[in-house]
Amino acid sequence: MVKRKSGEGDEGDRDGPAAGFRRRRDGFTAAKREAFVVALARYGTVSDACRVVGISDTTFRRHEKRDAEFAGRCRKAKREAAGKLETLAWERATVGADETLIRDGAVVQVKRKPSDAMLRLLMQASEPERYGGTMGRRVDVKALRADIEAELRPKIEAELRARGWRPKLNRAERHALRQKVEQALSDLNRRLGGDG
Repeated sequence: MVKRKSGEGDEGDRDGPAAGFRRRRDGFTAAKREAFVVALARYGTVSDACRVVGISDTTFRRHEKRDAEFAGRCRKAKREAAGKLETLAWERATVGADETLIRDGAVVQVKRKPSDAMLRLLMQASEPERYGGTMGRRVDVKALRADIEAELRPKIEAELRARGWRPKLNRAERHALRQKVEQALSDLNRRLGGDG
């Protein structure tokens, strides 16, 4: 159980701050937390739910990080919203949406038109190996770049060397070269000083 300092609310106090948090003028009260979860289930995005309740994304993230029970309720609300969106997407892809044709200011025709693009996205999401992935899949760009660079760098450097290019030295290589040059100059000065 989280110890509370004086001035902190508990979950029973709907106008007080959430458990473990101090009372603030713009505080995230228990009532606001409930409204937030409802808004998140309805709209599906944190930014929209924050706007409805009147809190910042930072406040939400802080509460989500510190309260596992609240974080779990938010994950459940997001899944609920995602289910509604998937159902709507399936309906648009198969049944279609009303499309109104207006000519000379009058409604000429209303027809239902399924969305081929939505159907393609649903198919790609359900079986990416078969239909190709969607653009929403995350790619580790750094790893991809490193792989490409490891493959191409030797070929490019070989071509450049054939044209007379010499690679730039990194900091450690420059330092080592500078020390060699300084040592050679020091040796030369000693020899010249001893001869004269």
